[in-house]
Amino acid sequence: MKLSPSAFTLFLTGTLSYASSLAVYQDNSFYTYTPKTNFIGFTQNVAAKCEGSTLLLAPMLTCPPASRLCQVLSTVESTKEALNVVTANSKILEQFISLPQPKSIDAKRWISSAKLLGKEQAMLSKKELDLNKKLQQEKKTFSKQAPSQEAKESAKSCAKNLELTLPYGQVSFSTSYEANMEEKMISVTQYLHITNRSGIDMKADVANFYYRSAKQYVGPIHFSPWIVSKYVPRPKRVAKSKSRRLYKEDSLPMMSMSMDSAVEESLVQPVATYED
Repeated sequence: MKLSPSAFTLFLTGTLSYASSLAVYQDNSFYTYTPKTNFIGFTQNVAAKCEGSTLLLAPMLTCPPASRLCQVLSTVESTKEALNVVTANSKILEQFISLPQPKSIDAKRWISSAKLLGKEQAMLSKKELDLNKKLQQEKKTFSKQAPSQEAKESAKSCAKNLELTLPYGQVSFSTSYEANMEEKMISVTQYLHITNRSGIDMKADVANFYYRSAKQYVGPIHFSPWIVSKYVPRPKRVAKSKSRRLYKEDSLPMMSMSMDSAVEESLVQPVATYED
């Protein structure tokens, strides 16, 4: 079985120094691991237990810079700050333009100043538009990975076996099969796609999906029956417009034959051939 690479994909690893597991069921998902810090993630509606005892999750003032999601959120905050600076500069420029003009105006200086102000205003407007688009895209990218922008931490440290209960929909999966047909053999590959929107970066040694254990490789799967078909689509019907022209009697048989052949061609049925 091949794991699909994705920015939001759960990775199954077997070289970690601590045991971790993930179980995805119809109602909830359960993620158990040994935490190194109190930082949990950008969670929402998540319950935590440490060796069976309930742990409270509190907002975290400082997000750990080493966390991947913290780095993604830091990019969002940086773009937002740059956008605020450009917006403030645009407002200052508009206030400057609206100031009362002197009674005596030097035409050359006034035209030069107007060109300079217009160029600066256009540049700030374009920069503001570009930063706004970038900010919306970065927010969308982060929202696909986390339900909240508020970092959470456990109120107490947990030495081992921290279990998080995640609501339905934050972790989901799907499987698909791909068949590679060769001359005398057909190989089937099973793909496992995992989407993690919980706001928690997960690494699991063991994963169960609806009580089925996920493994790197699966044994042969027997399908019955194997039917491989080739389909030839139905030809498109050709509309024949009736002509009001008068034909001679000797031309009627020829016209009738051509119309019959056209009707026969338009009524050709689809052809399907089956192979072993």
